[in-house]
Amino acid sequence: TSSICDTIVKSGIPAVATIHDYDLISPFLSPTASPLQELKRRQFRRIMRASYQITSPSRKLIRELSFLDKDKFSYLPLNVALKYWSINPDTYKNQPRNTYLGRLIEDKGIFILLEAYRLLVKKFPGSKLSFIGTGQGESRLRQLIQDYGLQEQVELYGYISLAKVQEIMSSSRMHVVSSIYEELFGLVGIEAQAIGLPVLAAQVGGVSEWCKEGETGYLYEAQNPQILAEKMAYLLQHPLEGKRIARKAYELIQKEYSKEKSIQLLIATYQKSIEA
Repeated sequence: TSSICDTIVKSGIPAVATIHDYDLISPFLSPTASPLQELKRRQFRRIMRASYQITSPSRKLIRELSFLDKDKFSYLPLNVALKYWSINPDTYKNQPRNTYLGRLIEDKGIFILLEAYRLLVKKFPGSKLSFIGTGQGESRLRQLIQDYGLQEQVELYGYISLAKVQEIMSSSRMHVVSSIYEELFGLVGIEAQAIGLPVLAAQVGGVSEWCKEGETGYLYEAQNPQILAEKMAYLLQHPLEGKRIARKAYELIQKEYSKEKSIQLLIATYQKSIEA
């Protein structure tokens, strides 16, 4: 919050801020600004004045904001606690199930995903779609499932334990990150990769940093259910390709997104601020 910025400046305490999403900084990336966006600009400039360093889990965002002060922004990736999520990617059971994990809200693209699955199930009637999570869009989602006659194929698990999440995801064929807004990173994507699943992700925000097309996952045009359905079908038809992608992604998680590496970079950021 920017409300404590003046106090921080007066105290002289070295502060580190973290950008969690595009909302506050979006006005800097737009050629025009509404009164609300102009307010957000002022808020973010206050945060900049009060902070020795501003971290972001997205290299893309850091590049986009470098014109403000390239030395002030630093990369701090999100991480996966591998001891909770890590499962050998060769052991998942290859069931014709596609999973979604997250809030059930429109911005997360859940209705686009359901529409894509409605196209997919015509060719793969034995496939399943599992939604894990709750949210304001749940009632509408349930109604659409009923309207489409997909009550037997689409599962809504609600809020469940981590152990149950792992059980469902580890017996799936793929995971979908279907957001239609600018995801700064998309943590659930690397959690799915850590559990050994190939990921299909909407090409928004910083998602392409961990979901590299044809290498560690597959990207599709956000809000395009037809293309998403085609890529879901491809993975169902080519399980060995899914395993290849899953192995590459698993290696990336171990190398780039471990908790240990994230802690090391965080300590280095704090040290740099203290010494400034």
